[in-house]
Amino acid sequence: MGRVAVAAPALAAALAAAACSGTTKTAPPRVTVQETLGPHEVALPSAPRTVGHFEVRLLLGRCGITYLTGTHAEFEPQNPLCRVHERIASRDASYHSFSTARQRLILADGTEVAPSIDAMQIKRQPDIVTVGGRDVIELDVYFEPPSGSAPKTLRFYGDTDTGKSVTPPGPLSVDLPVTGLAAGH
Repeated sequence: MGRVAVAAPALAAALAAAACSGTTKTAPPRVTVQETLGPHEVALPSAPRTVGHFEVRLLLGRCGITYLTGTHAEFEPQNPLCRVHERIASRDASYHSFSTARQRLILADGTEVAPSIDAMQIKRQPDIVTVGGRDVIELDVYFEPPSGSAPKTLRFYGDTDTGKSVTPPGPLSVDLPVTGLAAGH
């Protein structure tokens, strides 16, 4: 019995040491998606942000679009368009509604610009999307700011769903920088 009593504390100490050495937290693995920029596109400096039940990230953008073609229409806007490519992920196992129509391009002078209805329809981008549980979507939002204006941020509005999730929602909106976009270019 004497040997067991001596061995037990030694074994307990060895197990505690092993458990303590295994508690080092490492960052979870991440997947990196690479996008090839098209002519005049810029990568947008956006880290993922929580908005409502979504995580959003701006990927790339372009301003100075003077003409659009779609499958059934062509469009020459009064002012050059800006396009922002967004990645939106549901943060929980429930579905949530996302509205592109609520997004706003904020100019340097504080002016808010709503998405261009004509450009969104011609490019077949949805007004409202239901994002499934833990799903990720990417889409484009087109804006028609006044000529010569300077886009500063994109005001991203998340969902307003309540009662569908145990995940507490984040803020209702967040301003994301669109550094590098220039409306006249």
